[in-house]
Amino acid sequence: MTVVIGLGADGAPQAYSVTAEAIQLSHNAEDGESVLLHGQGETLSDGLDDTVSITGRTLHCNHAQILVVSRDLAEKGIEPLLLELLTHSRYPASLQMAVSKCAAAQLLETKPVVGDLGSTELEKLICQ
Repeated sequence: MTVVIGLGADGAPQAYSVTAEAIQLSHNAEDGESVLLHGQGETLSDGLDDTVSITGRTLHCNHAQILVVSRDLAEKGIEPLLLELLTHSRYPASLQMAVSKCAAAQLLETKPVVGDLGSTELEKLICQ
């Protein structure tokens, strides 16, 4: 099963470029690394279905946590996208939406910054 944890939408209504961050679940817990998949479609669902040729599997979006929309797409109108999210059972009601200055795909491709805390004071502040 390939589970989507994050989505990105660029382009324009009826011509979406979709990026999905997905994890392919397997029996081995160590194989849970995420991958980015890209597709095109008239709707968000069409764009996700376009990735089947890459994975050989349908993407499951019921556990997606975030949808990143590029600012360009947001300015062109996101009503069709919102209607799809609200009426299609494929997407969870808890899905968070964010608008990005840059392309949504670019934001999803950015690796998280992970480092060691060098200060116990800073660590206490974060814990609080």
